[in-house]
Amino acid sequence: MPSALSRRPPVPTVSILVVDDTSDDREMYAEFLTFNGYRLFQAGSVQDAFKTAVEHVPDLVITDIRLRGTPEDGIDLTRRLKADARTRLVPVIIVSACAFERDRARAQAAGCDAFLAKPCLPDALLAEAQDQIARARARATLLAPSS
Repeated sequence: MPSALSRRPPVPTVSILVVDDTSDDREMYAEFLTFNGYRLFQAGSVQDAFKTAVEHVPDLVITDIRLRGTPEDGIDLTRRLKADARTRLVPVIIVSACAFERDRARAQAAGCDAFLAKPCLPDALLAEAQDQIARARARATLLAPSS
């Protein structure tokens, strides 16, 4: 029988992709979400995020709108994810300092599932992440073929 010290902690089964051009913001979200039991992927551009999403199909994507230094933004990423059959059901939360009504409307039109304004308290982000993952799982159950 293995001792408690030799046991490895369970590998998180729910994954989240965090997309932000600022590494400090990505790391802050990643550390907090990892602490709360999630497996994390990170990307700093739409191109890297889309590649990671298709490769790993996370349970949730959290992205900023503005991704400086890249020609595309979080709205473009949301459109690409929602247009691709492999990732169309993955919920997307946009967390952004661009919290004007026009930004929210653009995000909603692109298919984002939730919009949170920065600064966003970690507990609010966690609650929204949990809610979106639960909703996605409920939708998947409804859409699953019956046996």
